[in-house]
Amino acid sequence: MSSFGFLIRSANLGYRSILWRNIILVLSLLVTGCTSRNGLYDTEAPNFFTHEPPRFNYFTNDKGLLLQCIARGSPRPTITWMNAVTSEPLSNINGLRQNLANGSIFYPPFSVSFYRSDIHNASIYCLAGNAAGQIRSRDIAIRAVINQRHDIRLEDIYTTKGNDALLKCVIPEAVKDFVSVTSWIKDSTYNIFPHSGGGSGRYFMVPSGELLIEGASANDSTSTFQCRTVNRLTGKTLESETLARIRLQGGERESEPRILSQVTELHFKEGETGVLLCLSEGYPPPSQGWLKADGFGGFESVRQTERIRIRRSSVIIENLGIQDTAVYICNATNRHGSARHQIHLVVQSPLAVQVLPPVMTVDVGKSAEFSCWTNNQGIGNSNLGVVSGGGGVNRKDSNDGATKIRWFKNGKELTASTRVAFSPSGDKLRIAYIQREDMGMIQCMVLSQTDMSQAAAQLRLGDASPHFTYRFIEQTLQPGQSVSLKCTASGNPTPRITWLLDGFIPPISESIS
Repeated sequence: MSSFGFLIRSANLGYRSILWRNIILVLSLLVTGCTSRNGLYDTEAPNFFTHEPPRFNYFTNDKGLLLQCIARGSPRPTITWMNAVTSEPLSNINGLRQNLANGSIFYPPFSVSFYRSDIHNASIYCLAGNAAGQIRSRDIAIRAVINQRHDIRLEDIYTTKGNDALLKCVIPEAVKDFVSVTSWIKDSTYNIFPHSGGGSGRYFMVPSGELLIEGASANDSTSTFQCRTVNRLTGKTLESETLARIRLQGGERESEPRILSQVTELHFKEGETGVLLCLSEGYPPPSQGWLKADGFGGFESVRQTERIRIRRSSVIIENLGIQDTAVYICNATNRHGSARHQIHLVVQSPLAVQVLPPVMTVDVGKSAEFSCWTNNQGIGNSNLGVVSGGGGVNRKDSNDGATKIRWFKNGKELTASTRVAFSPSGDKLRIAYIQREDMGMIQCMVLSQTDMSQAAAQLRLGDASPHFTYRFIEQTLQPGQSVSLKCTASGNPTPRITWLLDGFIPPISESIS
């Protein structure tokens, strides 16, 4: 954008009036030096976050929470924190929320009486921007937890002799997201910890915290069991107040197998250890076999390897990979019959997103098209069409169930219009008839069942003919009066402004500058 002033002091121009028609403005493009050194493209738009807060942030009311959001760009992007529901900036609230000068946001410790759900149980995001554009972070969940005592309890488990039993540590719903089981205690003296590879004894602690007792016997029925937990927010450990026992029932009355397990779908991250449980009972105690869907409509036997351990009622898979995603079937059998149970195991890789192309320069009036790639869905080949409404496009992918795709321009969500269209799968965006206000940062936000990630690309303005954004109004002056005239123009490359008086460039003098 160019701006230039024209000043005539004490104009002695006879008895002529200075009229708009006597001062003619001509815009011409500079042949060299099309953009100044301080031009828009000498800035670097914020294209990614060097530090983005975690999606979920728990904190206790006696400790508080500090969140940082840092984006790369030049000049350094400013950070604004926003309400994810209303898209309004978050204001300072004395003693409850504070925007810091370095771009961080701070939730101070507070007493129970000052708890506010709109502040302490909210969804927010950070907006990073400079002259070249803006990007927004993924949604960030804030949850304050009142630091107060909670009880851990156990319940007795009933089974028949020789069958497997599963003890569960019951954690209150309000704290289960950040309280986990670290070990079990047998008869107040013997500690049972998670075993790498499943261990070799009859007692096996599952990574999710349960204790599996294989082949329950009369000796087990005389023992007591207790679980120990840790609160990751406070670091405090707590043992269950109650003790649990194995209750043997039913004697040795023969029966066909019956499946007790109810879990039908499990989600793990790549590299984790996954345990598939298939608890059953019957007499004689059933033996179990495991099958895995082969991807071609059939099943193959699950075989033990260095990475896969098979126990009586479980399969332990270490260092899970995407190839382990499948439907598994356990088959419990004794001489009276059999029973089957199906488990869908889903292994998720960290969600990755990329917008292509990363930089696009488009002339005014032309169209721009961007593609959103993710490692969960790939780039679709669907044709672009107008998708009515906003709020993103839902699609089904093969890795992680439903995936939602949302597009943003300079931090504001795009919706379908006469100029904006999305492909049916949502992974393509087209903006038609590019205007000056379209330049900036384009973002694709992908939300899966368990993760959320985003990436950005820059839309630059190509050639654009110059036009006035401001020009002076017609004035009539008397001899001896002074006048100051101003005009502003924009275009790409940057336009140069030339002033003409009665068709000629006026000479610079004491009266004209």
